[in-house]
Amino acid sequence: MKTMIQNSKELRNNLLYKIKATGKKGLTIIGTISVIASFFFFLLPDLSSRLVAVYQSTIGLKASQYKTISELHAGANLSFFVDKLGVPALTQPWRGDETLQEDVFLNPFFIAETISNNGKVELYSVTVIDSNFKPKIVTPDGRKVTLGKTKFSEIFEGKVDKKNYLLGAHTFAYSEGEYLANPGLYQTVYFGMHELGMPTPDFSVMTHVEQWEITDDDLKNFRAGNTPNTYGETSPAGDDIISDPLLLGPDT
Repeated sequence: MKTMIQNSKELRNNLLYKIKATGKKGLTIIGTISVIASFFFFLLPDLSSRLVAVYQSTIGLKASQYKTISELHAGANLSFFVDKLGVPALTQPWRGDETLQEDVFLNPFFIAETISNNGKVELYSVTVIDSNFKPKIVTPDGRKVTLGKTKFSEIFEGKVDKKNYLLGAHTFAYSEGEYLANPGLYQTVYFGMHELGMPTPDFSVMTHVEQWEITDDDLKNFRAGNTPNTYGETSPAGDDIISDPLLLGPDT
């Protein structure tokens, strides 16, 4: 204990000696350090909040949107989607059906669409519009698909239950789906390519697309060479209300 006290006194005396030796210059340096330390002490809370805000608006924004997509599911109330995605940019009857309401939500990374009946979302879809945004989708039956990465041919094995495509002079859209029955909570899931989405389709694998139709071989090659930019799902037993959504996402 005496040694500790003695060392403490020596340290204090050495410090005082150095201050006296440096005179006003030393005091000025110490005073300057104190002012700077006080400045950072008061600035730090504001600085940290600014750094958090910058993170949330850049790198953190993408991470938060991945999380948002993972939380969306058909069968929820429309208010749940509004809470997660904000006020819809467009609200209207869906394809002329006054009993169904379409809401379209805009986002820097994706476009989301909901089709609801009396406030319950019977079908929802999300279309990626940023090529660097690749959300991981887990379907109700546990399949893991990364939009913009997983090939169509890797999603559904064998024959696909539902297939639709639109082929025009300046437009192309495609979707395929499968009813999941009991393992998938009686929901139907869809994967597709929307013309507003990213990535865009690679037609180089198709040889007869200019004939305004797609042959079985072309479709096989298309599915093996392209990745979906859109995912959609119905609510449990939602097929009773929406028998076939045809092509996913908002009409263009």
